Amino acid sequence: MTHHLLGRKAKVSKDFVISLDHRTNLASNSYDIIGADQVIEHVLFPQLAIREIHRLLRPDGIAILTTCAYSPVHRKTAFLDFWRLMRDGLMVLSLPFRGGFLQCGTWGTSKMVSTRAKYYYNSSYEKKLFGEMFESEVRVNDLDNPFQSWIVLRK
Repeated sequence: MTHHLLGRKAKVSKDFVISLDHRTNLASNSYDIIGADQVIEHVLFPQLAIREIHRLLRPDGIAILTTCAYSPVHRKTAFLDFWRLMRDGLMVLSLPFRGGFLQCGTWGTSKMVSTRAKYYYNSSYEKKLFGEMFESEVRVNDLDNPFQSWIVLRK
């Protein structure tokens, strides 16, 4: 599958999933793009995970990280839940990239945050409620009430 990312053609495949809690045995400078979607909040030492992503990327490689800025603790899952990161936290964690910030931001609204808090364990009601308000809320971004954070970095 070919995608266009930041003006570059990219062949995308999900080769494997790795643990970022420790240094992997994968070769340095091996990957053009590494994505970690809703992962970093579950890693015990996120600074080490960022360093490992940096090590694995080729020069000019791209890292795309997303995380929840707000979400109740995921108690019903098989993985642990350690962190909530805002924009500034992601930028500090990403210092090994030495200024290769391409984009960093947050998205959310107070309505989305409060709905998520109130109905987190009632998924059928949450889906209905989020479905009803999704169209109007997705166009709004309240920087004081972030729901998600992301950062795009270049090595």
